[in-house]
Amino acid sequence: TPQNISGGYNNIMSVSLNNLGQGLIGDDQNFAAFVTSDKSSCMPITTTSFSGSINSVAINDLGEGLIGWSNGQAAFVSYGQSSPTAILTDPQLVDITSVAINAGGEGLVGGIFSPMMPQSGYAAFVSFGNTTLNPINLGSITSNLIRSVAINDLGQGLIVGDNGYAAF
Repeated sequence: TPQNISGGYNNIMSVSLNNLGQGLIGDDQNFAAFVTSDKSSCMPITTTSFSGSINSVAINDLGEGLIGWSNGQAAFVSYGQSSPTAILTDPQLVDITSVAINAGGEGLVGGIFSPMMPQSGYAAFVSFGNTTLNPINLGSITSNLIRSVAINDLGQGLIVGDNGYAAF
């Protein structure tokens, strides 16, 4: 039977659940929270230094979380702690559409990069606790939007986007 979770959220845009039952949610009004272990309430994360809609969240079994915003911002957060750590993103990264994090704390972000028109897809690796993105050369990308990213425990990533774009 589903349990109702109380909290201060609006339209939830992304959820993630690890194997320990720890959850992370993000909504369209810049609200992020951990779902408590009893699954009945949320522990809000302080997001006042960030803005925009939270497009994507991810959490691994160590309780390490990754959050991506609609304005190109990203942050790490640890389960039970309310203060996220900002990741330095490129100012021309206009939208993070997907984030993923593996058991070792290696993350992958994907989105839209706009140094000039037309916009192009963007992807980067990041390691938990390191506040710098490491961009991935996507080559002759045919996508102007990365829709989803995934990373496994071997550090292998999968990046997919518009126009049938897929890279491993």
